Amino acid sequence: MKPKTEATTTPLASDNPAKLRVRIPHQNGFVLLVLEEIVYCEADGPLTKFYLHNKTCLTAGRNLGVYAKLLSEHGFMRIHHRHLINLEYLVRYDNQHRSVTLSTGTALSISNQKVPQLLEFVRAISL
Repeated sequence: MKPKTEATTTPLASDNPAKLRVRIPHQNGFVLLVLEEIVYCEADGPLTKFYLHNKTCLTAGRNLGVYAKLLSEHGFMRIHHRHLINLEYLVRYDNQHRSVTLSTGTALSISNQKVPQLLEFVRAISL
């Protein structure tokens, strides 16, 4: 019998309930990641790489689309077919190069179709 491979978000009652986690299944079980620790996700074929604040990387056996649907309601935005970013880490947008820079220093391309959505988000949170 195959183990369930769905990704889900859940608060842990024993911890701070405000800290949502995403369950990342892998062949020997799963890992629970606190959403605020995820800087961005990157598509790698049928896999997804999670780049974390502590500079580690975790690979999940599900495609980026699964996580984009799951995390879009929790402060994440798909900026390109390869990238899903945690908007809390966004620090710069470069219109000339069509890229964003995250607080970790990572620069990622943003697709032309996603620029209006990003700018709308920035207007909504800016003074």
